[in-house]
Amino acid sequence: MWKPILWTVVIVLALIGVASGVFRTLAVMGLWDYVQLTRRVAGFIPTRTPEELVRDIQWSEQRWADHPVVVLAHAIPGFVFMFLGPFQFIGKIRSRNIRLHRWSGRIFLAAGAFVGISAIAMPLRFPLIAGRAELAVVVPFAGFLLFALAKAYACIRRREIAAHREWMIRAFAIGLGIAAVRPIDGVLTYFTRLSLHDHFAVALWTCLCGAALTAEIWIRLSSRTVSLHAQS
Repeated sequence: MWKPILWTVVIVLALIGVASGVFRTLAVMGLWDYVQLTRRVAGFIPTRTPEELVRDIQWSEQRWADHPVVVLAHAIPGFVFMFLGPFQFIGKIRSRNIRLHRWSGRIFLAAGAFVGISAIAMPLRFPLIAGRAELAVVVPFAGFLLFALAKAYACIRRREIAAHREWMIRAFAIGLGIAAVRPIDGVLTYFTRLSLHDHFAVALWTCLCGAALTAEIWIRLSSRTVSLHAQS
Protein backbone atom coordinates (compact mmCIF):
# COMPACT_ATOMS: atom_id res chain seq x y z
CA MET A 1 0.00 0.00 0.00
CA TRP A 2 2.86 2.38 0.76
CA LYS A 3 4.39 2.10 -2.70
CA PRO A 4 1.65 3.88 -4.72
CA ILE A 5 1.55 6.70 -2.18
CA LEU A 6 5.31 7.08 -2.16
CA TRP A 7 5.56 6.95 -5.94
CA THR A 8 2.85 9.61 -6.26
CA VAL A 9 4.82 11.91 -3.95
CA VAL A 10 8.04 11.17 -5.85
CA ILE A 11 6.49 11.97 -9.24
CA VAL A 12 4.87 15.18 -8.00
CA LEU A 13 8.09 16.41 -6.39
CA ALA A 14 10.14 15.41 -9.43
CA LEU A 15 7.81 17.46 -11.66
CA ILE A 16 8.16 20.41 -9.27
CA GLY A 17 11.94 20.03 -9.44
CA VAL A 18 11.91 19.92 -13.24
CA ALA A 19 9.62 22.95 -13.46
CA SER A 20 11.72 24.86 -10.95
CA GLY A 21 14.90 24.23 -12.91
CA VAL A 22 13.30 25.19 -16.21
CA PHE A 23 11.74 28.39 -14.86
CA ARG A 24 14.93 29.36 -13.03
CA THR A 25 16.86 28.97 -16.29
CA LEU A 26 14.29 31.03 -18.18
CA ALA A 27 14.35 33.72 -15.47
CA VAL A 28 18.13 34.08 -15.59
CA MET A 29 17.92 34.33 -19.38
CA GLY A 30 15.30 37.07 -19.07
CA LEU A 31 12.47 34.95 -20.48
CA TRP A 32 10.44 34.56 -17.28
CA ASP A 33 9.49 37.21 -14.74
CA TYR A 34 8.87 35.99 -11.17
CA VAL A 35 8.12 39.54 -10.02
CA GLN A 36 5.18 39.89 -12.40
CA LEU A 37 3.85 36.50 -11.29
CA THR A 38 4.18 37.58 -7.65
CA ARG A 39 2.22 40.77 -8.32
CA ARG A 40 -0.63 38.70 -9.78
CA VAL A 41 -0.94 36.37 -6.79
CA ALA A 42 0.02 38.83 -4.04
CA GLY A 43 -3.56 39.79 -3.29
CA PHE A 44 -4.45 36.20 -2.44
CA ILE A 45 -1.84 35.86 0.34
CA PRO A 46 -3.54 36.87 3.61
CA THR A 47 -0.37 37.05 5.72
CA ARG A 48 1.58 39.42 3.45
CA THR A 49 0.96 42.74 1.78
CA PRO A 50 1.60 42.86 -1.97
CA GLU A 51 4.45 45.27 -1.32
CA GLU A 52 6.16 42.83 1.07
CA LEU A 53 5.90 39.93 -1.35
CA VAL A 54 7.16 41.90 -4.34
CA ARG A 55 10.06 43.31 -2.28
CA ASP A 56 11.12 39.83 -1.14
CA ILE A 57 10.91 38.36 -4.63
CA GLN A 58 12.79 41.28 -6.18
CA TRP A 59 15.60 40.86 -3.65
CA SER A 60 15.74 37.10 -4.21
CA GLU A 61 15.65 37.39 -7.99
CA GLN A 62 18.38 40.00 -8.05
CA ARG A 63 20.73 37.52 -6.35
CA TRP A 64 20.22 35.09 -9.22
CA ALA A 65 20.55 37.77 -11.88
CA ASP A 66 23.88 38.94 -10.44
CA HIS A 67 25.44 35.46 -10.76
CA PRO A 68 23.97 33.84 -13.89
CA VAL A 69 26.82 31.38 -14.55
CA VAL A 70 26.61 29.75 -11.12
CA VAL A 71 22.82 29.70 -11.25
CA LEU A 72 22.71 28.07 -14.69
CA ALA A 73 25.35 25.55 -13.58
CA HIS A 74 22.90 24.57 -10.86
CA ALA A 75 19.52 24.94 -12.59
CA ILE A 76 20.19 23.14 -15.90
CA PRO A 77 21.76 20.00 -14.36
CA GLY A 78 19.08 20.27 -11.67
CA PHE A 79 16.13 19.71 -13.97
CA VAL A 80 18.02 16.93 -15.80
CA PHE A 81 18.70 15.25 -12.44
CA MET A 82 15.05 15.55 -11.38
CA PHE A 83 13.72 14.40 -14.76
CA LEU A 84 15.88 11.27 -14.95
CA GLY A 85 15.61 10.38 -11.26
CA PRO A 86 12.33 8.42 -11.25
CA PHE A 87 13.36 6.38 -14.29
CA GLN A 88 16.35 4.98 -12.38
CA PHE A 89 13.99 2.99 -10.16
CA ILE A 90 11.59 1.57 -12.74
CA GLY A 91 12.38 -2.12 -13.05
CA LYS A 92 10.75 -2.57 -16.46
CA ILE A 93 13.06 -0.03 -18.08
CA ARG A 94 16.10 -1.69 -16.52
CA SER A 95 15.05 -5.17 -17.59
CA ARG A 96 13.87 -4.29 -21.12
CA ASN A 97 16.58 -1.82 -22.13
CA ILE A 98 19.66 -2.09 -19.96
CA ARG A 99 21.70 0.19 -22.23
CA LEU A 100 19.14 3.00 -21.85
CA HIS A 101 19.15 2.45 -18.09
CA ARG A 102 22.94 2.62 -17.92
CA TRP A 103 23.29 5.72 -20.08
CA SER A 104 20.51 7.59 -18.29
CA GLY A 105 22.15 6.56 -15.02
CA ARG A 106 25.48 8.03 -16.13
CA ILE A 107 23.81 11.29 -17.10
CA PHE A 108 21.93 11.28 -13.79
CA LEU A 109 25.18 10.85 -11.85
CA ALA A 110 26.94 13.59 -13.82
CA ALA A 111 24.03 16.02 -13.45
CA GLY A 112 23.86 15.26 -9.74
CA ALA A 113 27.57 16.02 -9.37
CA PHE A 114 27.05 19.44 -10.99
CA VAL A 115 24.09 20.07 -8.70
CA GLY A 116 26.08 19.20 -5.59
CA ILE A 117 29.17 21.21 -6.51
CA SER A 118 27.16 24.27 -7.57
CA ALA A 119 25.01 24.01 -4.42
CA ILE A 120 28.18 24.33 -2.34
CA ALA A 121 29.50 27.17 -4.51
CA MET A 122 26.27 29.19 -4.49
CA PRO A 123 26.29 30.14 -0.76
CA LEU A 124 29.85 31.35 -1.21
CA ARG A 125 28.94 33.59 -4.15
CA PHE A 126 25.86 35.55 -3.15
CA PRO A 127 23.66 36.48 -0.15
CA LEU A 128 21.65 33.71 1.47
CA ILE A 129 17.93 33.98 2.16
CA ALA A 130 18.19 32.28 5.56
CA GLY A 131 21.78 33.22 6.39
CA ARG A 132 23.71 30.81 8.61
CA ALA A 133 20.69 28.56 9.03
CA GLU A 134 20.68 27.99 5.26
CA LEU A 135 24.44 27.49 5.08
CA ALA A 136 24.31 24.96 7.92
CA VAL A 137 21.89 22.72 6.04
CA VAL A 138 22.77 23.28 2.36
CA VAL A 139 26.51 22.56 2.52
CA PRO A 140 26.27 19.29 4.52
CA PHE A 141 23.42 17.94 2.39
CA ALA A 142 25.16 18.96 -0.86
CA GLY A 143 28.26 17.19 0.42
CA PHE A 144 26.17 14.14 1.25
CA LEU A 145 24.66 14.21 -2.25
CA LEU A 146 28.15 14.09 -3.78
CA PHE A 147 29.15 11.30 -1.38
CA ALA A 148 26.02 9.28 -2.20
CA LEU A 149 26.60 9.65 -5.95
CA ALA A 150 30.24 8.56 -5.57
CA LYS A 151 29.16 5.53 -3.51
CA ALA A 152 26.47 4.64 -6.06
CA TYR A 153 29.01 4.75 -8.86
CA ALA A 154 31.58 2.72 -6.91
CA CYS A 155 28.99 0.10 -6.00
CA ILE A 156 27.77 -0.42 -9.55
CA ARG A 157 31.36 -0.71 -10.78
CA ARG A 158 31.77 -3.60 -8.30
CA ARG A 159 28.40 -5.06 -9.40
CA GLU A 160 26.95 -4.48 -5.93
CA ILE A 161 23.45 -3.90 -7.26
CA ALA A 162 21.56 -3.69 -3.96
CA ALA A 163 24.02 -1.23 -2.42
CA HIS A 164 24.04 0.81 -5.67
CA ARG A 165 20.25 1.10 -5.53
CA GLU A 166 20.31 2.24 -1.89
CA TRP A 167 22.82 5.01 -2.57
CA MET A 168 20.88 6.11 -5.66
CA ILE A 169 17.77 6.40 -3.48
CA ARG A 170 19.66 8.50 -0.95
CA ALA A 171 21.05 10.78 -3.66
CA PHE A 172 17.72 11.31 -5.39
CA ALA A 173 16.01 11.92 -2.05
CA ILE A 174 18.14 15.04 -1.58
CA GLY A 175 16.85 16.41 -4.89
CA LEU A 176 13.28 15.60 -3.88
CA GLY A 177 13.86 17.37 -0.58
CA ILE A 178 14.93 20.54 -2.37
CA ALA A 179 11.88 20.29 -4.66
CA ALA A 180 9.65 19.96 -1.59
CA VAL A 181 10.98 23.26 -0.24
CA ARG A 182 8.94 25.15 -2.86
CA PRO A 183 5.43 24.01 -1.80
CA ILE A 184 6.30 23.94 1.91
CA ASP A 185 7.72 27.45 1.71
CA GLY A 186 4.56 28.52 -0.09
CA VAL A 187 2.38 27.03 2.65
CA LEU A 188 4.40 28.82 5.35
CA THR A 189 4.15 32.08 3.42
CA TYR A 190 0.37 31.71 3.12
CA PHE A 191 -0.43 30.65 6.67
CA THR A 192 2.23 32.30 8.85
CA ARG A 193 3.72 35.70 9.52
CA LEU A 194 7.27 34.35 9.61
CA SER A 195 9.83 36.48 7.82
CA LEU A 196 11.34 35.40 4.50
CA HIS A 197 14.49 34.41 6.41
CA ASP A 198 12.61 32.29 8.95
CA HIS A 199 10.09 30.46 6.79
CA PHE A 200 12.73 29.58 4.20
CA ALA A 201 15.01 28.21 6.94
CA VAL A 202 12.15 26.14 8.38
CA ALA A 203 11.24 24.80 4.92
CA LEU A 204 14.85 23.87 4.12
CA TRP A 205 15.53 22.05 7.38
CA THR A 206 12.16 20.28 7.39
CA CYS A 207 12.29 19.12 3.77
CA LEU A 208 15.93 18.01 3.60
CA CYS A 209 15.88 16.18 6.94
CA GLY A 210 12.49 14.69 6.07
CA ALA A 211 13.75 13.54 2.67
CA ALA A 212 16.81 11.86 4.20
CA LEU A 213 14.66 10.08 6.78
CA THR A 214 12.11 9.01 4.15
CA ALA A 215 14.91 7.60 1.98
CA GLU A 216 16.06 5.37 4.83
CA ILE A 217 12.48 4.21 5.49
CA TRP A 218 12.02 3.49 1.76
CA ILE A 219 15.24 1.48 1.71
CA ARG A 220 14.21 -0.55 4.76
CA LEU A 221 10.68 -1.23 3.54
CA SER A 222 11.69 -2.14 0.01
CA SER A 223 14.52 -4.35 1.23
CA ARG A 224 12.10 -6.18 3.51
CA THR A 225 9.68 -6.65 0.61
CA VAL A 226 12.44 -8.13 -1.58
CA SER A 227 13.48 -10.41 1.28
CA LEU A 228 9.92 -11.66 1.81
CA HIS A 229 9.51 -12.37 -1.91
CA ALA A 230 12.77 -14.30 -1.94
CA GLN A 231 11.60 -16.46 0.98
CA SER A 232 8.17 -17.23 -0.52
